[in-house]
Amino acid sequence: MVIANKKKCIIVLGSPNDAKGNLSPIALSRLKVAKELYTVERVFVLCTGGFGPSFNVTKHPHALYAQHFLLANGVMSEDLLDSVLSANTVEDAVLSLKQLNDLGIEEVLVVSSDYHIPRAKFIFDKLFENHQVSYHPADSQHLDEVVRNKINSHELQALKGLKENGLIVNGKVFR
Repeated sequence: MVIANKKKCIIVLGSPNDAKGNLSPIALSRLKVAKELYTVERVFVLCTGGFGPSFNVTKHPHALYAQHFLLANGVMSEDLLDSVLSANTVEDAVLSLKQLNDLGIEEVLVVSSDYHIPRAKFIFDKLFENHQVSYHPADSQHLDEVVRNKINSHELQALKGLKENGLIVNGKVFR
């Protein structure tokens, strides 16, 4: 298999793992979507996620566990870009943007959970204005209804805050 487009990258947004580094069902669903996209067209893959009390309290970054999964499932090591050690979605976008600009990446495929796509889209559309960006949701139907409702509520509030206050990055406000 040959890289068909070195100007294209799949970004897998970080998600939880447990205290032993086992990937959560949320993380696995996102990684499976990324693997499916990679199978269609071999492109670069960038995993995000460092450390945070709500998603990773191990001594290794979440992105490392994600990369191990992808390597074990057919993604070639030379197609994995350096991980972005972010703690939230805004950092996912800001830190990824610099790395992808340095590599001349023009097209980005953002993978996240279906409930997270609207907020991720708001953030990435503002910051990746010079890139072609598409969004690829991972299904969250495997989540308990109570958990899913709590997550959906959080996402709606977070997106509402961004729309009302703007996205502030390095002192610049994006609306």
